[in-house]
Amino acid sequence: MERYLSLALLLALLLTTVNSTALAESEGINIDEAVFTESDISLSDALDLRDLDIVDVDLLNDLDADDSAQIIGEEDDSSDTAVQPNKSNPVLTASSITIGVKEKYTKLKVQMTASNGKSPKIKWRSANKKIAKVDSKTGKITGVKKGKTTVYAKIEGYKKEIKCKVKVLKAPKARNFSISPKNGSLKVGQVGQYKIDFDSGYGGSFTFSSSDPEIASIDEKGLVTAVAPGTCKITATMYNDVSHTVSLQVLDSGSSENDKIEKLLECARSKLGKPYDSRHNFGPNSFDCIGFTYWCYKQVGVKLKDSTSKQVDDDRFMEVSYDELAPGDLVYFHTDTSNKADHAAIYLGNGEIIHASYTAGEVIISQMVSSKSDYYKRNFHCARRVFT
Repeated sequence: MERYLSLALLLALLLTTVNSTALAESEGINIDEAVFTESDISLSDALDLRDLDIVDVDLLNDLDADDSAQIIGEEDDSSDTAVQPNKSNPVLTASSITIGVKEKYTKLKVQMTASNGKSPKIKWRSANKKIAKVDSKTGKITGVKKGKTTVYAKIEGYKKEIKCKVKVLKAPKARNFSISPKNGSLKVGQVGQYKIDFDSGYGGSFTFSSSDPEIASIDEKGLVTAVAPGTCKITATMYNDVSHTVSLQVLDSGSSENDKIEKLLECARSKLGKPYDSRHNFGPNSFDCIGFTYWCYKQVGVKLKDSTSKQVDDDRFMEVSYDELAPGDLVYFHTDTSNKADHAAIYLGNGEIIHASYTAGEVIISQMVSSKSDYYKRNFHCARRVFT
């Protein structure tokens, strides 16, 4: 405030001097004897007060600043907590976003540089809370119902709000996504493409990562390269940190085991739609669940036991957990009311199994976790790895 008073006093002094000079000329006084002469002070419109050593140049620079900027701490300029904005206008990290109903967007941020290095205070608001809500302090946006609205951010020190357009769509029913190759395995040196495939109308974005880049590397768009034999996890992460993970098995390029797995899955798929037969039928034109697994593995030279309980206890093959499943594994399930395994299937990869289903009445492919049910994951009993 004192700086403004100094400027006012200076202007008053200049006006007094000018008036005195004009009076002296009208009275016939020799102005050469005056303290200030025309050579010292220009009275034209081009007067630049910065040329005078007694003027506070910083104050003039403040007055010339962008009209949208406010001086913070005006009532008490001794405070060091206020954020002094610079001349560059703040912007948001996105001018428009698309989310689903009940989805949350956490990455909308303000980008700016404060002259004193302190973070500004920001207050957020939504133009229509019935479409999308926003946390007034954090800026976290939540989709409420389908529609369009605008989210605003008011930054300390700036008169104008900055905005981001928000489009809210119907949220996906499930977060399962398709993967190519479908069986979740690659040979060393092969390249595959992981894809996110949601319900129509969803606009979320994803990035991909590999749990072990020395086995398989992947770029942010899902292009995967098999590097060395082994099993790793491929994870797709949504903008709000929701993620989905699948297993990828990388096999030696000359592996006969890999050839057997590919043949096994090909044989299993060739029986899709064949009728279910509860008479312990071992094919090739109808099956029950154990008969189906028995027939498929027989095609690649592996003789399984002829009942579910015997296959479950067959210690010729390593037992693996749900999180370790790989294509070609035998998978067993119990029911909601019993802990005894009573159903068998073959794991295809990407959370899919192929089996002779009593409920469907035929050989089908099922998701272990789907938008309608998590029955198979919930009732997972154990798995056996026939091929290493």
